Amino acid sequence: MFQIRQAAGTDRTAIHALLSLAHAGEPTHRLRQEDVLYVADSDAGLIGVGGLDPCDEEVGLLHSLLVRPGFRKRRIARQLYQHVLDHAYALGLRELYTLTASGRTYYETLGFTNTGADAVPAALVEALRQDDFDPEQTALLHRSLARSELVRDDGVPAGQADPACEAAIYFDTGFHCAESVLLALSRHMGLDSPWIPRIASGFCSGQSRSWGACGAHSGGVMALSLALGRDDPASGVGDNYQAIRRFTEEFKAACGSCSCAELMGCDLDSADGQRMYRDDHLHAQCREYVIIATRLAQDLLPQADIR
Repeated sequence: MFQIRQAAGTDRTAIHALLSLAHAGEPTHRLRQEDVLYVADSDAGLIGVGGLDPCDEEVGLLHSLLVRPGFRKRRIARQLYQHVLDHAYALGLRELYTLTASGRTYYETLGFTNTGADAVPAALVEALRQDDFDPEQTALLHRSLARSELVRDDGVPAGQADPACEAAIYFDTGFHCAESVLLALSRHMGLDSPWIPRIASGFCSGQSRSWGACGAHSGGVMALSLALGRDDPASGVGDNYQAIRRFTEEFKAACGSCSCAELMGCDLDSADGQRMYRDDHLHAQCREYVIIATRLAQDLLPQADIR
């Protein structure tokens, strides 16, 4: 068992010991007094850490996201990240950056996208200088936290270049898994319908908390069917079925299952399961599945506008 808490001054020695375990080549961050640190604490001591450097009132740097070997693959890093993200929102930050040498794909599942060094805001320049940022060896990634600028008058995000990022923003604004995936992909295809996302609502939370299929996967299936499904009973279904079978195989390979209960490890229809979902910050894990499903389905969509 472990708990996520904000770090205390007495944790600094243990935090430095944890950070010494970082993969070779990963950028290091020189801890500052202003840094906000969260730790995963267990009977074995500190087993994980995640940090936020508030560079100014609008810009922050996510750093030092690390879990001790032997405790990985337990969603600890994602829970640490969610605490750091919540803290960034509470501070009113509008832009979040991070550095990585080998974890770009992982951070992309958290909503980050690559950005060039020439786009670095002035407030971040000094932090990068202290961290010896080398653009030849290290990727600089960015995620916008400015929700108000990403939301249209009808309460949903404006169009984005990357449907996976758009799906994550829908999810952050309150839409559920299947709704978010279907919304992002349908708008990517140029389709705006009053029946979307409502047609996906019952597929969320494992088909309405009934231990059914993962809603993110279901949203991808619906989007592929919008693009490749049929209107005429005389038409074939081969292209549609082939795309969905491949999508399902790739989703299983990436996530381990298409079952909501297996992916979450809890019963969302029970009080205990809902408490586990809340306390273990499984919302962050669902967000990852939303991003993965959107990206995988997008790769299988035809390029044509289906309006």
